[in-house]
Amino acid sequence: MKDTRVIEQMEYVFKILANNHRLAIIKLLKKETDLSVWYITNKIGSNVKATSKHLRILLDAGIIERDQHLNEAVYFLSRKNSRMLRYIIKQL
Repeated sequence: MKDTRVIEQMEYVFKILANNHRLAIIKLLKKETDLSVWYITNKIGSNVKATSKHLRILLDAGIIERDQHLNEAVYFLSRKNSRMLRYIIKQL
């Protein structure tokens, strides 16, 4: 059933977003783009290991994307986010 699938997708997104560090990362990437893990770590006041874990979760969910600039990975919000997710991000 289509409704069940939509509800499951929404539940998955809400679980991903139910973390203050991940929300802080999304909010930061909303304002700035192509940010390194070191920059993000410094801005959200976390450590590299925890920030990397949160970035991996957001990457796996398709909320953010990663690109390689020179010898450093940089992160940015995905251009493929659903309308619902774009609305949520806009509210941050």
